[in-house]
Amino acid sequence: MYVTAAHLFNLTPIVIVASLTLSLAAAGGFSRNRINLITDLIHPLMIILVLMGLVQMLTDVADPTQIGRILSVTLAPTLWGLVVAAVLTPFARTPDNLVIPLKFKLLGTLLLTFILASCVFMGPGVESIINLEAASLVTGGVILFALIDRVSGAGRSTGWATRLLGIGAAGFTCGVLAALPHLTQPQGLGPAMAVSLLSLLYSLLLLCVARLWLPERMPDTSGHVPTSFTALVLPALFGISILFAFLAAAFTTMN
Repeated sequence: MYVTAAHLFNLTPIVIVASLTLSLAAAGGFSRNRINLITDLIHPLMIILVLMGLVQMLTDVADPTQIGRILSVTLAPTLWGLVVAAVLTPFARTPDNLVIPLKFKLLGTLLLTFILASCVFMGPGVESIINLEAASLVTGGVILFALIDRVSGAGRSTGWATRLLGIGAAGFTCGVLAALPHLTQPQGLGPAMAVSLLSLLYSLLLLCVARLWLPERMPDTSGHVPTSFTALVLPALFGISILFAFLAAAFTTMN
């Protein structure tokens, strides 16, 4: 079996998930009224960790037969994110005022930045998570929506969480489509997979920052931030599965 107790109870992802949860609690001033901040962002942060792990895997893996084992470890944070969300969701409620005091926003932002930066330096490295194509796609999407709001006179519109997730999904899809012509040429899959993974990563990072600093702009028309397990994690894992099915098919073609 690829997934064992050693994989699921690996200390590193547990410590990272616990640290991120405490950072979100600090950003909310450790207030029960702001538990919704944790439940809104724990799944996006777990997917960010997964994407970092996948980028590292693509950078380091030399033996295709090890992909399954590495994936089982890389995807472990999603399980712990689900546990955190399941425990805290019954206590979460949307406060009357979504705005977070500046000192708590700064504290939470600094803690989250430190933890995620540490994960980058310990994992794939800065150069592996920089991709101009993915950054251009995400930046272009944000500018497009901002222009639409300006032209339509919407002003300070809401629903930006959905928009950012849509931008990430569009970038991911572009990468998948770019990968299709290279199924018989594995060396051509790397750039396309990088665009897919990093477009989603950049979009989720923007979502997390915006939820802290512009919380009133994030909810959809129902007043919720669409980052639940079914709204975010399942579609993300499905897309990642498709991408790595392409990778497995390419390696099969090589052999």
